[in-house]
Amino acid sequence: MLYLWNLGSIKSQNSTFDQAKEPISYQFSYDMIENFYTVSNGSKIELDAYLEEELYDLITYCIQNSNASDYSIKKDRIKEIGQELFADGGVDALETMYFSIEHRIKGEISQDAKPYRSLWNNISSEWNY
Repeated sequence: MLYLWNLGSIKSQNSTFDQAKEPISYQFSYDMIENFYTVSNGSKIELDAYLEEELYDLITYCIQNSNASDYSIKKDRIKEIGQELFADGGVDALETMYFSIEHRIKGEISQDAKPYRSLWNNISSEWNY
């Protein structure tokens, strides 16, 4: 059976190996299709882009406002994001995300994000910075 993807629907059509008489159409919501895609280790690709942007904003804020009254709240959210990433993709997800963030911060505001890696140290024994 051949499956054709078309903006939210999957249509199966006859091939030389099938005996079906008519194409069958299935309707899927955008969320169902989005959740269907998985990375190689089987974890779902969910909101990583949003988490990356939030993490970038938080670390940038912390670097530029180390004496701010809400500094500890921002650091706590950075820790939470690390836990979410680890739950979704393990240490590989942490490494991938931080690599991206570190290079963006260095390129965009010419600052070093490495000191903030240690905020994720208690998430896994494999993550020690």
